[in-house]
Amino acid sequence: MTNLEELKQLALAATSGRWNSAYHNRTDTWAITFEKHGCDTVNDEENIIARAMDGSSKYSTDFDYIAEANPATILKLIERIEKLEAALRHYEIAHYCKICGCNCVGDKIASEVLNEKI
Repeated sequence: MTNLEELKQLALAATSGRWNSAYHNRTDTWAITFEKHGCDTVNDEENIIARAMDGSSKYSTDFDYIAEANPATILKLIERIEKLEAALRHYEIAHYCKICGCNCVGDKIASEVLNEKI
C-alpha cells in the first residue's frame, strides 16, 4: 500500500476534473473520460483516461468505481484522514477539562471530522 503522501502526489499529478464512466457504442469499449472546461466530452478521444477493450457489462462497475475514485475524491479522503490523525494526536496530548473531567476539545474536533461529508 502506498503511503498517504505518495498517494497525494499521484492524485495531484493525475488528470484533474470530473471523471466519468462511459460505454462507447462506436468502439464497443468502456472508458474513463474527464470533463474538459465543464463539458462532458465522452466521445472525444483525447479526453479518455483509460479504456477496457472488451465492451462487456462485466466492466461497468469497475469503471464506475474508477471514475468515483478520481483525484479530487482521493485528495478529500486524504484530507479527512489527516484531520482525524491530528484530532487523535490532539486528543492524546490535551489536558482533560477541569469542569467535567472529559477531553472536550479533542472530542469536539473528532466529532466535527467524523461528521464531515466527503
